[in-house]
Amino acid sequence: MAPSMSFRGAASFRWTFGDDDSIARALTDILTKAEVISRRRGVRLSARELLRVKSISCAPRLQELLAESVRAAKLPVKRLASGSGHDAVMFDGFTDIGMLFVRCGNGGISHSPLETATAEDAGIAAQILRETLIRMAT
Repeated sequence: MAPSMSFRGAASFRWTFGDDDSIARALTDILTKAEVISRRRGVRLSARELLRVKSISCAPRLQELLAESVRAAKLPVKRLASGSGHDAVMFDGFTDIGMLFVRCGNGGISHSPLETATAEDAGIAAQILRETLIRMAT
């Protein structure tokens, strides 16, 4: 069953997309469908693009070193498709980029005041980062 939402007054959504063609097409499709739904329901829809940045890929070598450290910690390796290129875009062309995501409480809510991480999960991430840095140095 798909979740449903009901609002009185105004509602605001924030979607993070990169600039890949497939994502741009998805955004167009979402906005087109939202306009149809808003007209049918008699509500006003206002949408505007706030920021467009290019997609940044993580370096396979760094991601594999992180994965090796995760496996060494006897944890499952989970690879995520992420819209977090905004965290790395400033390093593009300067150095390789790798990302390690820390488990997030509150159902995975991210980039919100509701985002949480336990001290235990932060400690695990710090250990994995330490092991990865050692792997990089050897």
